[in-house]
Amino acid sequence: LCLAEPDYGGRIDWPEGLARLGALQEAALQAQGADTRTGRRLRALLHQARLSDVQVGVLGGEWADADPSPRDQRDLEWRTLADDLSGPMSKARLRKMETEFAHADEDGSRVLFLPTFYGWGTRQPDIQ
Repeated sequence: LCLAEPDYGGRIDWPEGLARLGALQEAALQAQGADTRTGRRLRALLHQARLSDVQVGVLGGEWADADPSPRDQRDLEWRTLADDLSGPMSKARLRKMETEFAHADEDGSRVLFLPTFYGWGTRQPDIQ
């Protein structure tokens, strides 16, 4: 068994104006029934499933001093955010946030760190 699970409780957004965006996305996901903090419990869940040889870690963030994100990657990320936020946020507010999001990406100030926990383990078949 192998799993990867983001943990929105450890999310970091920058510039400051985009921090609210992250909090709103987490609330919207919770309203849809998602457990946004499963990642931190992944190790315990694997053990509860009676797996052995459990290994768990967190994918870190790495940023290179390079060009902004490719446009298609940024657009995909924005569409995901907009889909999650379309209910609780007005279209005008979404457009304003999208502009801020794009400018931060273009000027190199955009940071999104969403820790993603990963884990795996094995389960031996029951021998009768």
